Order: sequence, then structure tokens, then C-alpha cells
Amino acid sequence: MSTRVRFSEQRPNVAYLPASATSQVSFHILSKPLPPIRPENAYQMDLHTAASIGDMISLQEVVKADSTSVARRNLYGWTALLYAAYLGHEPAVAFLLDKGAKADECNDKGQTALMLAAACGNLKVVNLLLERGASVQRADDRDRMALHYAAVCSQNEIAELLLKAGSDPNARDSSGNTPLHDSCVAGHELTVLCLLEKGADPSMKNSNEEDAAALVSDNNKLMKLIDDYNKKNKAKTDRKGQSSGSGSGNGSAHSLSRLLEEMNLGRLTEKFKKENIDFNLFFELNEKDLDEMGIAYGPKKRILTVIERYKKSGMEGVAAETEGHQAGQRDQLRTSMEYVRQMNEKGKQMALDALNLLGPESTDERIRQLLISIIDCNEKITARLVRHL
Repeated sequence: MSTRVRFSEQRPNVAYLPASATSQVSFHILSKPLPPIRPENAYQMDLHTAASIGDMISLQEVVKADSTSVARRNLYGWTALLYAAYLGHEPAVAFLLDKGAKADECNDKGQTALMLAAACGNLKVVNLLLERGASVQRADDRDRMALHYAAVCSQNEIAELLLKAGSDPNARDSSGNTPLHDSCVAGHELTVLCLLEKGADPSMKNSNEEDAAALVSDNNKLMKLIDDYNKKNKAKTDRKGQSSGSGSGNGSAHSLSRLLEEMNLGRLTEKFKKENIDFNLFFELNEKDLDEMGIAYGPKKRILTVIERYKKSGMEGVAAETEGHQAGQRDQLRTSMEYVRQMNEKGKQMALDALNLLGPESTDERIRQLLISIIDCNEKITARLVRHL
């Protein structure tokens, strides 16, 4: 049997209380004999307890005495395998699998051994379960897979292992959350990076219409990580679009549409489509052509600048022009946000002044609460704006 913890080698003292002559109940209780003290080896540990502490000797004894105990469940549907996997006892997991335990058996919540081991970061157990055929596609009663458990618990090594085994990085649970959503909420950079590198889509939204960026708005490092990924992914998409632009008409139209969007002229896409102007023909247009199409002066000037840059330096010049335009827009937005922040601070100060003028002796508690709410609202607006400045 396993070693037990004792604080003393002596048997506990037994205190006898004198029975009260006036209390027949006390006399009856105290007159009963104490239960006999049996040797420790007279008791056998149950399989679930043995699995939870990794006691291999007890496991072997219980299974030898009753082979059906391997599949036995407790009140909450847990088997010995689930306990062993959850608490990271690899030898116990291997033994139970050898004795007939099913790798994908689950508890009353639909949680499998793989999910529990993934949540706790038990790398060896996860490896063993995958080798023994545990499915990475199994979902619990909330449609959460093992990868969701690894992501929400910041287990990036486990996540990488599950992704290599074929787990879907964009699988949704019942709330629409993907593993990337979970890792963003957990705020773990390595897990987020691992998922992005394996194809997780940061633009996917959950049931609350939140994408990855929305969930990390308070974390500047993760915001930058997702922003860098989006830029890199966009550059790859643009290169593919350029190569397809020299081929089929559909590819050219798609590239022209994207180019117009980057120039903030997406509203003109339909106009060019009606004139049968594709990506290649676009760069042959001149001022007269644009006048005949009814293009306004501002957009016309921007289009002619892009065409001129294209003729001089190819698509790199076009990219530089569109990026320059976007940078200008970002600067304008930043300036506007700074102005809003300053005015918001002024509004907060005026509310504070009004609160001071109201004084503690005022009996109109409604006005006081209204001013406090305005100040609180101002502080929240300022906090939100500062993240993007």
C-alpha cells in the first residue's frame, strides 16, 4: 500500500466523559463501545483516489481485484483516467489505457482526458493520449475542444502540439469564441502568436461581435502583435492579387477593387466596373478619360498621381502612394482624437467645478449623482482614447 502521512507514531488518546446521572442520552451514547482500531493495510484505496495521487501500487491492486473498475464513474461522471490525466500522472494514464480505459471517454460536462490535460499543461500526458488515439476534434457540452482549453489556460506548448495533430485554430464554441479569442482574453502573447502562425483568423467575431483586436484593446503588446500580423497578411494578399492581376479578368477586377479601397475610393468601384475598366486598363487612363467618366477633381487628382507613380516605378510606387495617403489619414485621425481628449478633459473639469459649487449642504442628491456620472463617463472616454494616441 502507499505511504500514509501521520503526525505521530502513537495512537490518539481517548477521552472519556463522565455520564451525567440526569442525562440518559449522554449515558446511552458514552456507554457504547468505540469502534475497533484496525491496521492500515486492512483498508483498500478506491481507484479514483489512487489515480488522482498517482499511486501505481493501489491502482494495480484494485484493477487486479476488479477489472471492470477501470470504466467506473463517480457522481460527476469522472473515471480514474480523467483524474490521472487532469493531475498529470503519465504512468497511471498509460496503465489505465492498457487496462481498457477509452482515450476519449468524458465526464458529465463532456470533458475528455485530452481537454483536462491540455488545460493543466500536462505535456507528457497530452503526447501519450494523442499517441493512443485521442481525438483533437472532440468537443464538450459547450462545443469547446482541447485547443480551447489550452488557449484559455495559456498553454502555448500544448496548443502547438494540438495544432500539429490537426486541431482547427478557427473552431468556434457555443459563444462563437475561437481559441484565439480565448488566448486574447487570457493575455498570453506566446499562445496568441502560436495560433496566428498556424492560421488563426483575427478578424473572426464571436456572438458579441468582438474580434481579436477588440478583446486586447487594453493590452498594447497584443494589439501590436495582431496589427503586425494583419499588415504582414495584407502584404501577402496584395502580392497574390498583383500576380493574379496580370492573368484572368476576375483577378484584375479584384485587385482594382482592393486598390481603390486602399486609396479610400472604394465608392468608385462600380463606376469603373460599368466602364469595363480592369486593373491593367486602369493604369492607361488619362485626365480626359476620368473627366468623361465624371470623376470629381479630388479623386481624379489622386488617381492620376497613382498612375504616374506606377509608370515610373511599378507597383512599389503605387504601394508607397497608397501607404502615404493612409498615413496622412491616420495622422488626421490621431489629431482629431487628441482634440476630443482635450475637450473631454475640459468637460470633466467643468463637472468637477459644478460639483464643488453645489457643496455638501445641497439637498438635491439627483444633481450630485448626475455630475458624478458625467465625471465617470469623461474618465472612461479619456482612458479609451489614450490607448490609441
